[in-house]
Amino acid sequence: MAEMKKVVITTEDIQRAESYVPVAIKEAAVRLMATLCIEEAKGEKEAQGLPLPTIYRENRLHRQQFAMGILAGFYLKKPYRMAKLQYIDGKGETRKEDLNYMMDTEDLDIWAGSHVVNQLERIKKKRDGCADKVYDLLYDLKGFENMLTGAIRDELERRNDPLRRMMELFGQAVSAEALAALQKNLDGAKAAVKEAMDEVKEHGG
Repeated sequence: MAEMKKVVITTEDIQRAESYVPVAIKEAAVRLMATLCIEEAKGEKEAQGLPLPTIYRENRLHRQQFAMGILAGFYLKKPYRMAKLQYIDGKGETRKEDLNYMMDTEDLDIWAGSHVVNQLERIKKKRDGCADKVYDLLYDLKGFENMLTGAIRDELERRNDPLRRMMELFGQAVSAEALAALQKNLDGAKAAVKEAMDEVKEHGG
């Protein structure tokens, strides 16, 4: 097995790093990130023939990708590969774009395998002039991560809200009822046309 690449945090990295990210930037970032850390739970879609409203859960991999991207991008300002978002544009063409601060999974393995946070903890203990900044950086990073955790929780609660899910199910039921009524009207119309045609034939039309 080939040796994995390593990310090494240097004194120069700490000198360039940010030790504080304004709270307004944190809030805007985590609200957007949270929407991308939620996914539809795969499972039963029907119960006794009836459709079930969607249930959502946290995508923990995406959360880790963002958490490491926050450390690398917002604080250490070190380069890394970003994950790609795939979508279909207005012309029906499949496109891919980089997702800011969402680290590619291969780079996530490199950064996590390099134990970057532990490196920072060791630098903090050296008391060589960088310690205070590392203390501040790690403290602010923890606050950023806590805000992301809260934003994901809020997004999950919003999407899995019982009233919202009940309304979704009600909407499905209404749609099914409307479809059944439409089918009944169509069947009635076809029967009326057939009856009229039979009457015409009966009178020699």
